[in-house]
Amino acid sequence: MILILSRAHNDLATERVLGWLDALGADVVRINEEDLEYPSRFVLDASGPKPTLTLTHWLTGAERCIDLMQVHSVWFRRWGYFKHYAIHHVDTFSECLPQQFEIALFLAQEHAAPGQALFAALKHAHWLCGPQLAQLDKTRMLIAAREAGLDIPPSLIVSEKKALLQFLAQHGQVIAKNLGRDPLSLNMEDGVLASYASLLDQETVNRLPDNFFPSLVQAAIAKQYELRVFYIEGSFEAVAIFSQNDPQTQVDYRRYNLARPNRMVPYQLSQTLEQRLRVLVHALHFDVGAIDLIRSSDGQDVFLEVNPVGQFGMVSHATHVDLEKKVAQCLLRHDQ
Repeated sequence: MILILSRAHNDLATERVLGWLDALGADVVRINEEDLEYPSRFVLDASGPKPTLTLTHWLTGAERCIDLMQVHSVWFRRWGYFKHYAIHHVDTFSECLPQQFEIALFLAQEHAAPGQALFAALKHAHWLCGPQLAQLDKTRMLIAAREAGLDIPPSLIVSEKKALLQFLAQHGQVIAKNLGRDPLSLNMEDGVLASYASLLDQETVNRLPDNFFPSLVQAAIAKQYELRVFYIEGSFEAVAIFSQNDPQTQVDYRRYNLARPNRMVPYQLSQTLEQRLRVLVHALHFDVGAIDLIRSSDGQDVFLEVNPVGQFGMVSHATHVDLEKKVAQCLLRHDQ
């Protein structure tokens, strides 16, 4: 049996892989994080000789019992560790309490525990990605990339204005990024407010207080284009993204211009770059996911980050290589 661990919404890649698994005749089950989140109903027996997970549909009352020992292949696709629970439900328990944040944090941690028990009960299976790998932070990625022989931007984790001013004077332009893997994303009345990589100019830095929240800053590198590389168990597929022709996407191509999307074309990695990327993915025990790089204006390939649960639909579309089918075949191979 194949098990896919995902979320209920906003993951088209999961839907497409599931479509291929169905076409290939696979025995597959999908569990969303929301299935283990209150007020969903479930029973997890992870301590016995035959661990099982029983899920009860919130609307129909239909039960589904999964024999976890029959799961041989797991794809850890998307899992949010119940951070949205505190946002949506904590006021049910602690409305107007000054201790609301502490209660929210505690309940979110309690919600995460069944997921950890589920992961432990599946340790016998082959995992495509996994919980620990999916939580890699940017600093560890950069250090591993440098050790693999890849060029990385000059980088600094900083919380004081004086050091940031010195870094800015040294490099001319700097970019601020979040330290963790996931950006901040807030649902607003008129859309989604998200954090992106942003340029810091002298005026902005001058307005900062002497001490501020810890941030990752990197020297801004002039780009010819950006690269997104999808890796799965030994093979690479890559696209070049011409983000520099649009002011909206010059700093961060994820500021998608839906009216006029960036041009993307298939890209052949050089032997040297591919070899160094192989060293990196082996060092990180990385078997699937997306790698972001840039080709600088002086012709250097510069590593930015690796995301084990990154999106790869654009690579599949631009290269005409059905990566969703490749993922499905990989899962099926390990199930057999």
